[in-house]
Amino acid sequence: MKEIQVNVIRFANMMTRKEIPLFRGTVINCVQHDSVLFHNHLENRFRYSYPLIQYKLLDRKAAIVCISEGSEAIKEYFANFSSEIYLGDRKTTLILESSSSGVFQVGLGEKLHEYSLSHWLPLNRDNYAEWLAAGPLAEKSRILEKVLTGNILSFGKGTGIQFDDKIECTLTGIYGQYPAIYKGVRMLAFDITFSSNAILPDYIGLGKGVSTGNGILKERHIGKYGAKLTKSSHTEAVCTFGKNATIVLQ
Repeated sequence: MKEIQVNVIRFANMMTRKEIPLFRGTVINCVQHDSVLFHNHLENRFRYSYPLIQYKLLDRKAAIVCISEGSEAIKEYFANFSSEIYLGDRKTTLILESSSSGVFQVGLGEKLHEYSLSHWLPLNRDNYAEWLAAGPLAEKSRILEKVLTGNILSFGKGTGIQFDDKIECTLTGIYGQYPAIYKGVRMLAFDITFSSNAILPDYIGLGKGVSTGNGILKERHIGKYGAKLTKSSHTEAVCTFGKNATIVLQ
């Protein structure tokens, strides 16, 4: 097991999925260009590692999920915070709704854990062709389970977690399958449930496009067998911030 910190910052602002990349852009504009964790780019190349700052819709409202080093980096954004933003042509005032911080034990457990995963983008050009060619649903499910296991391993690699045994993933339901556009490419998105021996925190992203709100994980039986919370803090706030306001995050 390894302890990692996860901060979930929720805003009261309703947004559409298409506006999340624009919201991400407004955050990036508030920080220094060399703040790599905000945009995942290194000079003229992409940072091919698991994003530690992720921009999402939670309950259809804007949110930022910060993982490990991302929890420290996000303080720079709030040190330069400006509440007035533009999402394309739409001007809006950001309103902080709540901020929660927790330290979780993540790894493999003896019990299976039940999760939901929404707007998951598992397929690339190669495994999409394989998935299309697969016959029965059971065969298609095995392909998705293999991809899901790889997604969990990628999360572990990006957060310094070594899973010292085999990760087990079993797809238990597909509740949605629909087209989605990611980086201008038409893909298939899935809403699924699955069981796994991996112990994972709520709201992390799995799969493609997690920095802009794809593949949001949620434990289905909160507090039963989920990632063990070892330390937490929670702040409720319904307020607006003026330009250059500062918020202290623990």
